[in-house]
Amino acid sequence: MQHNHMFADGFVIMECEEPITGRPTGQILLDYLTDTVLTHKTGLFGHPHVSPNSRCVVTLDRGRDGVTLVVQEVVGELQVCLFV
Repeated sequence: MQHNHMFADGFVIMECEEPITGRPTGQILLDYLTDTVLTHKTGLFGHPHVSPNSRCVVTLDRGRDGVTLVVQEVVGELQVCLFV
């Protein structure tokens, strides 16, 4: 599994893809201290970018039909709110 990762407020967000085909398989949210997988978002594709204050993660996916922008705000310890 190839991955790109970003750090946001105690979490690691990884963009995952299959190594042979390069097909994206979504994003994984990990706890930074314990390496526990908190969620695997199989429908969220694109490269994550962390805001300067580490409170929001912006994912940009350039598809055939246009661009999808997803903003995730980290709220509390383990809650993630999605804004599409």
